[in-house]
Amino acid sequence: SKKSSKRDGSILFSFQPSSLPTVLPTIATTAPPTTSSIPTNTPSVMPTGTDLPTPTPTRDPTPGPTPTTGITSAPTSEFDFPIEARTYSLFFFFDDTTGDISTTDEDFVQLGEVTRLFLDDFFDEKYGATIIISFSKALTRVVGFSSITLPIQTFFLTTVIFSDTSIFYPPKSEVDREIEKAFNTFGSNFEYLMAVKGLPTSNVFQTTSSVSWGGY
Repeated sequence: SKKSSKRDGSILFSFQPSSLPTVLPTIATTAPPTTSSIPTNTPSVMPTGTDLPTPTPTRDPTPGPTPTTGITSAPTSEFDFPIEARTYSLFFFFDDTTGDISTTDEDFVQLGEVTRLFLDDFFDEKYGATIIISFSKALTRVVGFSSITLPIQTFFLTTVIFSDTSIFYPPKSEVDREIEKAFNTFGSNFEYLMAVKGLPTSNVFQTTSSVSWGGY
């Protein structure tokens, strides 16, 4: 080997072999494994829609009657902001659980109107005092019911409308939570029960003994 110096003072070493082999050594090569010998991992396949269990509904609701009181789900103006909550249900219990309780379309229309007024007051109290959210009104109607057995399960659809003067609009999830709170909190639940009991005596729901939240 020889060493040489660079101008900066560093020393470099270089190696020069005296002789090279005349025959290059033979390197044994291993043949690549065939595809049959390579272990494979079979990925799990997600079940398709037909493989998933289908929940069986406990009740088959009857479509709700068409309101005759002029209730509409249309916003007050084209600038208002409507938020349609998820469809929810309520169970209506009666003291007489052995008698034959029959319902009419008018019973459900009046029940929908009472529910609309109740939620309209509930949301007005919730958002009426805020300066960034301007509540307009809440529209509610019956969209289905099951009166085959007691208690009577009734399905509702509520649209909460906010004025275009609002700086902020609550998310749909908040509206859903507030509706559940309106019917699933003791104080407001009792207030709603009293409103239902205020229906005309000809309405079967006027004899309701209790109301429970049925969920979404």
